[in-house]
Amino acid sequence: MMDQLKGLIYDIEQEQEQKRVMELDALFMQIRPHFLINTLNSIKCSLILQKDQLHSGVIDSLMSLLRAYLKINEPTTLLEECELLGHYIDIMKIRNEIPLELVVDLEPDLKQWVIPKLMLQPLIENAIVHGLVDNPDAKISIHARRDQNCIMIDIEDNGSGMEEEQLSVLNQQLQSNDSDQHASYTRVGLINVVQRLRLSFGPTATLCLYQNNMGGVTAFLQIPVHDHQVFIPGGRSYDA
Repeated sequence: MMDQLKGLIYDIEQEQEQKRVMELDALFMQIRPHFLINTLNSIKCSLILQKDQLHSGVIDSLMSLLRAYLKINEPTTLLEECELLGHYIDIMKIRNEIPLELVVDLEPDLKQWVIPKLMLQPLIENAIVHGLVDNPDAKISIHARRDQNCIMIDIEDNGSGMEEEQLSVLNQQLQSNDSDQHASYTRVGLINVVQRLRLSFGPTATLCLYQNNMGGVTAFLQIPVHDHQVFIPGGRSYDA
């Protein structure tokens, strides 16, 4: 009986110690991003004093993205998401040394529509990395519109495009519900978008890719809007 009691006490002490370490690690993980943001802000101020508007602007964009990553589980509006994508584009222009243009066209009623934060960013990254790095006139356009009970978002680029056979294979994988297939899929960013779409808007939300008339690729998102979902001009949507 005494041996069992000592063993139980030991197990409880070990569990409490593990919890304490996990709490400390969690607190430490919160500190590091804030340290980076404060450091970047100091660098930005120094660049402003040196009248380096280009690099101070890039630092500003990086800080905006870091703040967004800190609040990744919070929702955002489609307009705010596109503003974040603008910051991401600013960083990629410097990083890849390409003259990249972003064009955003949102129907007015969709600007305040709520979506998961940074849901579209992997699609922009995919367009840049796989089609625009060597393009001297690189351009990405985002169009969002509503048609009855669906919201449709096109993200198109004028990049190098993709073979039809490869597009077909990708689309089959993006439409699959096989978690094992997703685990072995190399383009994790696209699968992440699909999974977040389905978790947020239901299993009928889809993402597909197709060749566009500019020679590049368009990512097409089709998202169902249920009757109980209300859109408030100038505000956020909510379930009535």
